[in-house]
Amino acid sequence: MLQDDNATSHRARVVQDVLQRQQIVRMNWPARSPDLAPIEHLWDIIGRRVRDNHPPPADVDQLFRFLQQEWTAIPQQMLQNHVNSMRSRIGECLAARGGHTRY
Repeated sequence: MLQDDNATSHRARVVQDVLQRQQIVRMNWPARSPDLAPIEHLWDIIGRRVRDNHPPPADVDQLFRFLQQEWTAIPQQMLQNHVNSMRSRIGECLAARGGHTRY
């Protein structure tokens, strides 16, 4: 079972073909639904750190090394702050009835 956020890249024909070949079933998920998954925000942090601290990667292996380096370099306090913010993130999402929030 796969949950994605209905991004255009997730709906590409090549992705659909792979999912079908692998017999992976997609969950029904509303378009433009709020994304409160903490990993999405962590990917953003890692992506920014890679862009700020490294030259463009020459290949996938180098990109993987850069991602690993930056993942391990994220201060634990930053991760803890993110976890601690989830209550207010969810509250703001509920108050906005699933609409836009500052997060």
